[in-house]
Amino acid sequence: MEIPSPLQQGMSPEEYKELFISEYCRSRTIFLVSPDTSIRVEFRPSMFEHAFFESSDRSGAKDIFSAKRAERMMLISSLLDDVTGERYFGWDKEAKKDNIKRCVMVHNSFDFLVVIEFFLSKSDEIRGRFITCYVADSWDTLPKIKRHAKWDFTFLRERLAVEKK
Repeated sequence: MEIPSPLQQGMSPEEYKELFISEYCRSRTIFLVSPDTSIRVEFRPSMFEHAFFESSDRSGAKDIFSAKRAERMMLISSLLDDVTGERYFGWDKEAKKDNIKRCVMVHNSFDFLVVIEFFLSKSDEIRGRFITCYVADSWDTLPKIKRHAKWDFTFLRERLAVEKK
């Protein structure tokens, strides 16, 4: 029996954008912390270009559509749903330390990473915001990510409560 691929292949950039909007921006997307704890995650249509385009010359200008990233789009929800998956704190380039407000989720089978940033809503609930996703296509990307501290919801919740005061 052949297992269907989770990759969405052969679509135009416009079709991928509509899929992103319909699957993530227009739906109530949840990040499972544990089987009984979840966090709502915001997805904005404007993040499509940031997440699914890349720089042709590493200048930072996102000028080329990345089919490799877009094909993996539906893996975002599987990473958000996987309470046993690999999750690490993000990295703050300027401070050169872990960013406790960010979670990097790793899908090892497809070398795919998803980054979510957490914040306190006006009603004091922890919420998430989709930042980006990308393919770890450099030999050192995954080892660098995996050197960071494991993501810890309790630590995040405590730190956000302290910052609120």
